[in-house]
Amino acid sequence: MIVVDESGAPVAEPDLTLGRVEERALAVTVSWAVDEPERGHWETAAEYPETGGRDVAWVIDLPERGHWEARDGKGRPVGLWDGEVPPDWPRETPMAEMWRYGCYLPWTDEELVEAEEARLAAEEAERAAAEREAWLESAPGKLDDACQALAELGAMADGTAVTMEEVLDAVAELGSLLAAMEGE
Repeated sequence: MIVVDESGAPVAEPDLTLGRVEERALAVTVSWAVDEPERGHWETAAEYPETGGRDVAWVIDLPERGHWEARDGKGRPVGLWDGEVPPDWPRETPMAEMWRYGCYLPWTDEELVEAEEARLAAEEAERAAAEREAWLESAPGKLDDACQALAELGAMADGTAVTMEEVLDAVAELGSLLAAMEGE
């Protein structure tokens, strides 16, 4: 599909980060335009002396050359028309067709701001999902460490030879493990 800008100039590689391509259609009439007419000569195929008549045939020396061209509803040529004409279409019969093409429209400043905001929001959501997955992968090990610390604290509490300093150290260790789990 041919892509043009709003003025009708062709756009070879539209930058879709700075604009969009909108499909459009234009009613055109396609007809044969002769570039060089057929050239030839008449040759006598048979003569009839008794009646003075003869049969003649047109012999083509150079065939007609031309091309199909499209014109819009006002008769203006559509130079970028890239449609196809069936090979058996008679050259003397014009053909009506809907020509589809792309029109490159640059984003407005507001649309560029919206697109940037959407891109940043998507990046943030992707980053948050990655952090969550990383935390979930490490959670079983951290939970095992916390359970082990609780078990040690419980064993200390049951024992009679536990000093207050040992209990406070175990509580501090458990608190740091829980803080590490919440911070990640």
